[in-house]
Amino acid sequence: EQINKFHIKYTFDDSENWLVGNPIKNLIVISPWSSSIEDSYDNGFITIIIDPVGKERYKHLIDNKRCFYSDNIFKTLVENELILSKIP
Repeated sequence: EQINKFHIKYTFDDSENWLVGNPIKNLIVISPWSSSIEDSYDNGFITIIIDPVGKERYKHLIDNKRCFYSDNIFKTLVENELILSKIP
């Protein structure tokens, strides 16, 4: 629901290995608590954790620079200048 507020192209990746052949340079990974959080962080991508369980499990990665916890994706993206402008 929150992601539909953005007028951007996004992709849900349900492949076995999302890192293989990934052509996106400015990828932002949004995940509740899966191991893709660590993969994303380790590979230098912006990561947003969206579940309290994930927040606790990966608290050692949350630095509010490359890894964020968010209960409001839009607010996190805007406040941290991860999108170019606010959506009306």
